[in-house]
Amino acid sequence: MSAQTVKKAADTGIALKKKPLLVWNEGKKSAPETIARALRSLTTILAVGGSEAEALEVVGDQFKKYTIGKAFHAASEAMTLEGASMKQALLAEKVLPRNVKQLIDAAQTSTSLHENLRKAARIVTEGNTVRKKLLMNLIQPGFMLAMTIAFLFVSTIVVIPQFAEIFGSLGSETPGSMLLMVKIADVAKWVIGGFILAVLLFVGYWVTLGQRSAKFRATMDKLMIRIPYIGSILKYSSASRLFQLLAVNLELGLNEPEALVSAASGCGNDAVREHCERHAKKMVEEGDILTDFVKTPLIPETGAHVIASAPTVQQAINVMRELSPEYDEESKMQLESFSRTVDPLVNYVVMAIAAVIILMISLPMFDIYTAMMNVDTGS
Repeated sequence: MSAQTVKKAADTGIALKKKPLLVWNEGKKSAPETIARALRSLTTILAVGGSEAEALEVVGDQFKKYTIGKAFHAASEAMTLEGASMKQALLAEKVLPRNVKQLIDAAQTSTSLHENLRKAARIVTEGNTVRKKLLMNLIQPGFMLAMTIAFLFVSTIVVIPQFAEIFGSLGSETPGSMLLMVKIADVAKWVIGGFILAVLLFVGYWVTLGQRSAKFRATMDKLMIRIPYIGSILKYSSASRLFQLLAVNLELGLNEPEALVSAASGCGNDAVREHCERHAKKMVEEGDILTDFVKTPLIPETGAHVIASAPTVQQAINVMRELSPEYDEESKMQLESFSRTVDPLVNYVVMAIAAVIILMISLPMFDIYTAMMNVDTGS
């Protein structure tokens, strides 16, 4: 790229066009948390007076195992060897999320670029915090429940049938209670086995194909939002994120359909993303207004009414800016309440299943003891 071309691109804000390269190892995929940490490191170095190219190189070394580190190295080289601006160099890197690039592209000066990078780090960090905390709160009780169900399944296919065989080996008539227990165990093993098989098939599909399908992810998010307690947490969290990003995008000057699609892509919920993309298409093709996107069960009803009634886009932006932190706080409060409820609830379920297993094992043992006494007496 010639110096004249670089200068023209810098003046117009056009991103650099990277030459296609054959890369054998692009590095580990950068999770949002990794990108956020890299952006925070970059803004910290810039704040203490380091040059932009050197700051990119230092952070690139710090995260060299990840794609974001290699991207920062490439950006540093573009600045040093091709005379590109930091804005150009960063916009050329595909690893950065769209909403981060929009903040970078909106910066008019180096100072505003550094400030927008700081904002970008915060936005990326907040992206899936609630969803991940919810998952962490479900791991331990879910594991306990899974182990208990697995032990119950083993009891129905191994332990109970063996008790019936013991009566036959003793030459004693199998008691009616034992026969009933065997019949119940026979039905239970198919029910529990079918449930376990369905879970394993779902996990296998999710790992191999499901998580790569936007349609399947959107369907799962719709189902999750309908689950009591969990759905409300996810709804408030995704709405908070969507309102925050949409307000930022509109203030950056993006046209309304593009702003909505971009915000939806970073809200952390594929059902909401799919809905917003459909609405953006209607805005272009049918002339629908922006604020009608809130008319969906995927958005909390209270905020939907307020935004839909906003007479201007600027007022809608103000409302979304006010609602975003409120919804974020509401989702965190509901998550905390849920975590306090789910542990004792799962404990009660586990204790109930454990009681059933104990009864299934102990009752036949009393019958076996009685049968053995009768055999000894008869002899």
